[in-house]
Amino acid sequence: MNTRPCLDALMFIRRLGIPKSSAAFQRRWKLTEVVKRRADSPQLEVVERKTSLSRYEFPRNPDALLVEGSRLRQGERIYQWISIVFPAIAFTLALAIPVGLVTTFMLNGKIRWASTNMIESFSRSNTPPKRIEKLVSARDLARLVYAKTPTIILYFTPGGTDDVANRVKLHSILLKEISTLKGSPLNVFRVNVTEELHKLNPLLREEIRRSPGMLMHLVIPSEGESYVMPLLPPVSVKSFVSQLSKILDHANIKFAKEDETITQLDEKLASVKRCMFDLTIDGKLQFLEGQSLTQMELQCKKLLAMTKSPPQTS
Repeated sequence: MNTRPCLDALMFIRRLGIPKSSAAFQRRWKLTEVVKRRADSPQLEVVERKTSLSRYEFPRNPDALLVEGSRLRQGERIYQWISIVFPAIAFTLALAIPVGLVTTFMLNGKIRWASTNMIESFSRSNTPPKRIEKLVSARDLARLVYAKTPTIILYFTPGGTDDVANRVKLHSILLKEISTLKGSPLNVFRVNVTEELHKLNPLLREEIRRSPGMLMHLVIPSEGESYVMPLLPPVSVKSFVSQLSKILDHANIKFAKEDETITQLDEKLASVKRCMFDLTIDGKLQFLEGQSLTQMELQCKKLLAMTKSPPQTS
């Protein structure tokens, strides 16, 4: 008995969801037709296997994502591929766009950081060493205008009397030691006027000529070009730091140094000034070659002790 038509009917019913009563009726009708046809035909019926699968048969692989193409019409096959490809593309774009934006922002941030670092590298590379021997040329002054840290420029004229030379040396060392105090950052640079005067701006040259021995400028950072204004030489560390704080406060820049270190440095400065004054009174003042306030104080006291010692008699 050929039960293939019955199976086809059952699969059709299973796919389309025909009610149970209608399905039972169709099964009985189908079986009746098959039996009548076999009874009327004396010949044996050869079961032929269909070469194409029915679209209502069970899939070959129940776990497959796609339906076999042989079971679908051309339009259904196209729609099946579209329904798979488009969500995959949308999912890929949903991941790629945020990742691309984040990568772009990171690259832009690195570029901005690199440009800022190039401007600030000059200040970091030219930070005065402990012996404050490295000077700044006139060509470098233009780059200091774009500094991101408050910067003091000391224009000085070497030579002259020992008194003038010691005063310039004292202010150079004092500014360097103020910059190294704990607190807000501060850069200090020196410019040898004798070597660089012809390269400077005419207005700056005239200002230097009117200054006795040395001139100090403060570079105040800003978003564009920095501001430059003259500074009075420091009388004491505390008053000088207070002066810087007030000036920078007007530019919305907070500047402060630790009070304890300021007091200690003021004590050293007062001791050096007192010793240099005593040497001047005795007429024994010499150029002090110390590279710090401590060294200048020791050298000055040594010279003062030599002047106070009684002459040796033979």
